[in-house]
Amino acid sequence: MQLGRYQVSTLRPPPILAVDFSLDGRLFAVALKTGYEVWRTYPLALIRRRTLPGSLGRALPLPNSPLLALQGGGKSPLFAPNKVILYHDGLGVAVAELEFGEKVRGLTCRASTLCIALSRRVIAFQYGVSAPPDPSGKGKGKAKESDGGFFVTKIGEWETVTNERGLMAVASTLDSTLLAIPGRQTGHVQLIHLPACRPPNSTAPSRTTRSASQAFRSPIILAHEHELSSLACTATGSHIITTSERGTLLRVWSTSQGRLERELRRGVDRAEMWGAQFEDAVSGRVVGWSDKGTVHVWGNADDESRQDGTKSPLTDRSTPVPSLTNILSRNLPLPKYFSSSPSTALYRLPRKNPHAFASTVSAAAEAAYLPSMKMREAGEEEGEWNERFVVCWVGVEVDVAEIKREEKARPAGTSRTASMDMGIGMGTREERRSFGSDATTSRTATPTLGLGRDPPSGIPTLLRKHLLSRDPKVRASGPIPKGAGEPRRTKMERQLIAITFGGDWYRLRIPDDTVEDAEGEIQKKTGRKCELVEYRRLNVGGGGW
Repeated sequence: MQLGRYQVSTLRPPPILAVDFSLDGRLFAVALKTGYEVWRTYPLALIRRRTLPGSLGRALPLPNSPLLALQGGGKSPLFAPNKVILYHDGLGVAVAELEFGEKVRGLTCRASTLCIALSRRVIAFQYGVSAPPDPSGKGKGKAKESDGGFFVTKIGEWETVTNERGLMAVASTLDSTLLAIPGRQTGHVQLIHLPACRPPNSTAPSRTTRSASQAFRSPIILAHEHELSSLACTATGSHIITTSERGTLLRVWSTSQGRLERELRRGVDRAEMWGAQFEDAVSGRVVGWSDKGTVHVWGNADDESRQDGTKSPLTDRSTPVPSLTNILSRNLPLPKYFSSSPSTALYRLPRKNPHAFASTVSAAAEAAYLPSMKMREAGEEEGEWNERFVVCWVGVEVDVAEIKREEKARPAGTSRTASMDMGIGMGTREERRSFGSDATTSRTATPTLGLGRDPPSGIPTLLRKHLLSRDPKVRASGPIPKGAGEPRRTKMERQLIAITFGGDWYRLRIPDDTVEDAEGEIQKKTGRKCELVEYRRLNVGGGGW
């Protein structure tokens, strides 16, 4: 008797093939097997869903325009892997096509500039809509841009070392000119001047300008001894951040002087860094994420205590307590690795759908000092223990009084959860670990809030008072609770958005890395956990998956 094959694991390939954020982080586009979708990062909302007769490997939103740079991918690619299509989302048509003699490895953009990485080259293009021709007939035949249509012009081409990851970083402000790409030798980064960004709706040609802050003293930075794994820069191009294939250190470099300014420690074990990003245009905090499923956050450079035991700039009245590394380094020669700065906050994304014996195999492999083992599905796509994800900074308006009240009421050693902050149910354990169940397709983490006499206890205090004040039954039965009509005191706070290729959306709050001790002195804490504020599932593809 022939029996059907019994499938032990429910692991399925992720529905998302790529996630790309816009330059300001307000939007992100997901590439799917059936087209692409454009979402608002926060508050989470679907803006556009377009179905195409094929799968996409990348969908990159171009700034200040309805254009997207599309690249074919997946099992049934819509376009050849050596093509990049500039697609007009409003019209639903392709306005330009760039074809190369090999597979495209990476894409990045800024206003009016698109950079494409190949295996050993990086090519920059300028795009836009030119002014209509002069009705007087002057200037005929000057250039292609004078016909009043959409144009794509090649700016330059540069050679690199083998760049299979398609690493690039480009500054995005109007007066910035930086393009950082891998150098011609392993671990090197070369800095290139591009023409300055054109203002929106401007038809004037761009000119290459080099301000004093962007006058590169050395166009080549010897960043690492091993192959680069990620590369990012600030919006102004003043600093870049690099990681190597070892994944233990992140290095922040000054582009104007070409020197190493900060060295950030992720961990001792080897990891593949999937990305790193600066918080703002002038360095600031740094976030990095890896295949370990962890999100590390490092504080500002000005807030870091010096390793030589001198006074910290956090406060003038307190003397920092020497760390264990500082004490041991006085008597023992420690490796240079321990002089780097540890992360101030950490979040570990939940693992998705491991096999029943995954944890046992992992523990045995670590005990035997074997390399980390991965589960590989048959076929072209692979499923790893920690699915791929991307992280981006976002500005969130938070209530100051509510945060202070919760901090005082929270017991020591506990952290705020999503259900405490937003009244959000995370679902059962099986729903969180499920990767393709039809029962959890349309389930999100936002419940329906009723206006009954007693709102759910998970809702924040101010929201509970607001709901009570709007309920006519409550108003008739008694007075409005004290403080319900008081104006809210809010502030903008920088938080993190993490999106997995499986369709999970996390909003993380970074805890304050400075605390006040019993004597009233400010001390710096490291290794604190980020707080999960909100969690949702993206219903990508318009249906179940």
